Amino acid sequence: FREAFRKRRCLVPADGFWEWETVGKKKIPWKFSRPDGEGFCMAGLWESWMDQGEPLETFTIITTTPNGLVSPVHDRMPVIFTPDAGEAWLEEGGVGRLQPIEDDFLIKASEEESGPRLPGI
Repeated sequence: FREAFRKRRCLVPADGFWEWETVGKKKIPWKFSRPDGEGFCMAGLWESWMDQGEPLETFTIITTTPNGLVSPVHDRMPVIFTPDAGEAWLEEGGVGRLQPIEDDFLIKASEEESGPRLPGI
């Protein structure tokens, strides 16, 4: 990812992200999102490569140590930007932006609100 880190940074739009908390043998899904319901951008890297002769565009989300809200659930979290900080990540000196977002930027939905709903399961 060294070359992508230098030349192929991107912003990944989202309205939340999921982490799974392990409690005993049970896994509990938690959704983290903004209190106002607005979306945000996460730090990403993109790559273009050939897969069986066909071009394939892929991306990955960069993670960091968790903030105070996420740390009880998981040991990593996506790098999330405030609306004004995302553009700086795309610039050459933007590496310093790879920090956990402030605790109050996100909320954690209750287990009842955040559990994935899949038909037939």
